[in-house]
Amino acid sequence: MTETNSLPFDFETQTLADCYKQHPRIYPHLSHYATFRHGLRRIHVNLGFIGSMHFFQVTMGAFDEYLIPGDISYEVFEQLPNLNEISVRLPGQPQKGWQDRPFQQGPLLFYNDAPCPRLLHRIIYERIAEVLTLYPNVIITGFVDDDEWLRYRDLRKTALEARKWTAHELAELYEQCGGGIELDEPVLPGSWMVGDAEEQSEDVEREKSETVPGKSVMGREAAIAEGAATEEEAEEEFFPPKCRCEVQCSKLFEQKEMFRRRY
Repeated sequence: MTETNSLPFDFETQTLADCYKQHPRIYPHLSHYATFRHGLRRIHVNLGFIGSMHFFQVTMGAFDEYLIPGDISYEVFEQLPNLNEISVRLPGQPQKGWQDRPFQQGPLLFYNDAPCPRLLHRIIYERIAEVLTLYPNVIITGFVDDDEWLRYRDLRKTALEARKWTAHELAELYEQCGGGIELDEPVLPGSWMVGDAEEQSEDVEREKSETVPGKSVMGREAAIAEGAATEEEAEEEFFPPKCRCEVQCSKLFEQKEMFRRRY
């Protein structure tokens, strides 16, 4: 922001600034348009169950039916070129207990007398392990117990080993190819944003016009066991998961919360 010509003053420079704002890793030569947020190095995410599933774009149990096109998600991290540490606090017990909120933007999460936050946590941290492989330091806290932390650690390790590119390798690739490819026709920088915005608007309108099908309270395992659904149908009947843990995990949550408040 302190460099020469760091503020856009006409349509062309505003377009270039927007290009850097949305895709700073692709246009590093436009870094003189950087703002304070482009300098962020650490970020902390602390959301509830529904908010976390939306932010990390969970698809398990047909949750993707509830995702809203254009909503802010983990993809916003791509707009932070200096980000090197992400910490995530897994959701805790809601203030009003293990009960769903009216008109929440998602399926029922808590089984009547046997909610399973352990499974809900797994849905979230499995997705985190899958989509945040470009970032070297991803710290997650708030696990039900140490077994869950060890499980996440193994998932993270497997995902890192399976990734095709690291952030450093992508930067090297960009540098080697000179910043892009040669097009047959000239394209005004940022002109594609108009088309993307129109397409996104159409998706939002279409999403609003569609009704989300209701969800049964029958769990995935029960649906398969009773022969009421195929594997694909049972996937959609996943929510709300019923706790089948040896020690009911919702009770573990309550004990941890009491201990935290006491000390």
